[in-house]
Amino acid sequence: MRKQLFIQLFAPTSAHDSEEASGEAAMAVPASWVLRDDDRPAGSLFHGNLAEAAAQAVGARVSVLVPGADVLLAQVELPAMKAQRLAKAVPYALEEQLAEDVDALHVAIGEQDKQGRVSNAVVSRTRLEAWLEQLKAVGLHADVMTPEMFGVHWEQDDAAEQGRWSMMIEGQRGLLRTGAQTGLAFEMDNLSSVLKASFDDAGDNLPAALRVIVCDDDGSGSDSDSGFETSDAYRSLAEMCAAQNIDLSLDVRDETRSVTLAQSFDEQHAINLLQGDYSRKQQFEKILRPWRPAIILLGLWLVMQ
Repeated sequence: MRKQLFIQLFAPTSAHDSEEASGEAAMAVPASWVLRDDDRPAGSLFHGNLAEAAAQAVGARVSVLVPGADVLLAQVELPAMKAQRLAKAVPYALEEQLAEDVDALHVAIGEQDKQGRVSNAVVSRTRLEAWLEQLKAVGLHADVMTPEMFGVHWEQDDAAEQGRWSMMIEGQRGLLRTGAQTGLAFEMDNLSSVLKASFDDAGDNLPAALRVIVCDDDGSGSDSDSGFETSDAYRSLAEMCAAQNIDLSLDVRDETRSVTLAQSFDEQHAINLLQGDYSRKQQFEKILRPWRPAIILLGLWLVMQ
């Protein structure tokens, strides 16, 4: 098994936290990370700061899972076109769905389905650049940066006429995966309204089943999380699914959210935010840019020898 490092970044508690978490301050940014390798195939969970996570990144493929609440997964219908044109067309086709100026947002392009719907992930450029600065400050270079929804279990079933959705719950936080590249993050207080809106958006394409994964929110492996089955939230969920003839199943795990996300991470379908101006190539060129004159002079000197 190739060494893999999954880093989960937390949402800042305030705008001030986001602005200050750069430079030396970034080294103390709290994070959780999961390391998977031959010795730890199921993954070992660590808590600490980004500097400590960076120390374990040597030789690993680094995937950074950012808060789902900060990234909008959306779809827009467009005719088939080349990738370069698609990258330019999608942001403006999305304008009606976005609350902010499109120029202040970064749109990462996903797959286009048979109906012409292009999946994409939308994030504030300011927020994305803050994450990248935090990683840069501790010497971390992500291979993949994507919203945490892509760590929620999802299986493609080509034989089924209806899809299958998955939901992950830990404490008061929830994630919903409604397709290969669709989903959202939500607070548990909004569970009923979020599910109703998702059912409405699905229209005639309601899922055949909804799998609810409840994670251990403190890593103790206790049975406290199994109480979700007797909660008002679960009863409401069951009633809504029954009304739509959707099969509901409950999967209570001993693992924490971070470990479960790492184990189920779907890199094949994950929309990598590191595209366009933020691709690995562009980031590398930014690092080299201040040194370019010196490199050119060195090249000329070598030629003249």
